[in-house]
Amino acid sequence: MIPSSDGTLIVIVASKDGLTIASDSRQTLGDGIYCDGAEKILTPSRPDRFLIAVTGRRGFYPMAINAHIHDICAYVASTPRELDIGEIARAFVEETTPDVDLRKLDVKELARRCNDALISYFATHPYWSPAISGQGFSSSVVIASYDPATSQAFVRTIEISSSVDLRQLLINDKLNEAFGLDDIAEPILCGEGDYLRSHVLPTIKDQRVSQTTIDQVGNFPRVIFPKVRDASTDNSISLAGDLVASASRMTAKIPAASGIGGPTAVWRIGNDQRPSKLKG
Repeated sequence: MIPSSDGTLIVIVASKDGLTIASDSRQTLGDGIYCDGAEKILTPSRPDRFLIAVTGRRGFYPMAINAHIHDICAYVASTPRELDIGEIARAFVEETTPDVDLRKLDVKELARRCNDALISYFATHPYWSPAISGQGFSSSVVIASYDPATSQAFVRTIEISSSVDLRQLLINDKLNEAFGLDDIAEPILCGEGDYLRSHVLPTIKDQRVSQTTIDQVGNFPRVIFPKVRDASTDNSISLAGDLVASASRMTAKIPAASGIGGPTAVWRIGNDQRPSKLKG
């Protein structure tokens, strides 16, 4: 049994005074084996008002995980990954202190660091190499920031994946989004967004959700989102948290292919210098 980190749902919702980032907390360890309560949001020590998340495969644990380990969840909670894409991204942000405007982010340098680390790891741990294991690799780094001086929020993602023949890594600058006060506060879905759209949103009115969520997505696929200037903090927290929590509950009826679930974590970046964890 080899722990992996596949399966994550991140929902990001802008408001007039910041960003709400919600995530599930299930860490899939194998077929039908998982641990809940995993922290999927990373907070760099600097700059202020930055958050990082990773969807897909975040990294690799030591191979020394055998049947003699009785509490696998305690093991992964106390054992660092040998390679951790999230920590690579956090170190990059802390060392380079990028501009809050993530449209200026040096994506090539971040991609190079991730790519070099993966190539080096696969060279010394060939059993994890996609070409040898036969398993594709896919990981997306999500970086979010907020500038209170301009009331602008930014979200940037890069995707790292193996080629069809599993012999090389491909880098895709996938998302480069900015929210100003006059933009529409449409949620950004990262990771298991297809699961949410296919299995959760069509029946969202039957879920235990807030009136805010029903007002905005209750008639899916017809949706109504306010402008950012009209989106309150409480509403963004309700919408982001409801969508992730509803998806997690739905997996009990319709399992997600890569495993999402567990308690919902909710974070905010806004006028306060440091990110705040509101739930989870």
